[in-house]
Amino acid sequence: DIFDSDWYTSRSLIGGADIIVIKYSVNDKTSFQDLKDSYVPMIKKALNHCSVPVIISAVGARKNAVPCTCPLCTLDRRSCVTTSEGAQLAKEFGATYLELHTLNDFYIQKYFGGVTSSLTLTEKMPILKGEASHYDSDLHNLLFCCQCADVAFYSEDSSKVVEAHKVILCSVSHVFMLLFDVKSPADIHDPSILRTAQSLFVVEAGAGLPAPHGVPPCSVPIRVVVKDSVFCSCLSDILHFIYSGAFQWERLEEDIKKKLKDSEKTEHVLEKVKCILKAPGKVHLAYVG
Repeated sequence: DIFDSDWYTSRSLIGGADIIVIKYSVNDKTSFQDLKDSYVPMIKKALNHCSVPVIISAVGARKNAVPCTCPLCTLDRRSCVTTSEGAQLAKEFGATYLELHTLNDFYIQKYFGGVTSSLTLTEKMPILKGEASHYDSDLHNLLFCCQCADVAFYSEDSSKVVEAHKVILCSVSHVFMLLFDVKSPADIHDPSILRTAQSLFVVEAGAGLPAPHGVPPCSVPIRVVVKDSVFCSCLSDILHFIYSGAFQWERLEEDIKKKLKDSEKTEHVLEKVKCILKAPGKVHLAYVG
């Protein structure tokens, strides 16, 4: 292991490399987190002193779902490392991102054969950087600028909280599917999802939001009252978490802790978020941190 040596030796080894391949198992989220926390900072520090191309290689087939590249998909988020998480790590390095079923001779030759052969022609492989994506910023513009919003959340005292988009909320939660009639109670076989929807929200059909002159009624956001006052006070942070792909759990936890300054209330809100993101028939999401 190059990091078994002292820092200067490790930096020298990295600087003398033709290419750096960082690999991890898609079915071991703990080791992926260890990689990010322990090794990635050291590699980044070493790369400040040299220019070596990096490949991020996700190895294995996800056990609990077909891989999905949608940042809002929650199907493979619980125990596996998602495509979006691996791609984000690659983006931080300006690296190439690969997903391999296994590191057998076929895949090594297919994906790394061209790389290794090119090293005989050039001293260094050029650093490959993906085009910058504006997906995250576009979603947050929709949220914070209230563009095309079709749902408005209110507290019980009728003061406006925030507007959002049903399609994005439904993409991460069966609770919102139930709330907005995308699914009926008969479609939901998990009673905890029904309880969560009923305890947190109530839709006030046709109440309180008359259509402005010249605006068709179908364009007026649906009014949803948030029945839990503590949850309601953190709703903007929770929506920010959802619009960021619903996987930056540590950041959400920290934001809510700072806002509430009460451990019991913080735990209460986080449990409600877990219930909202819960898949039917599954246990609550387990998050590190």
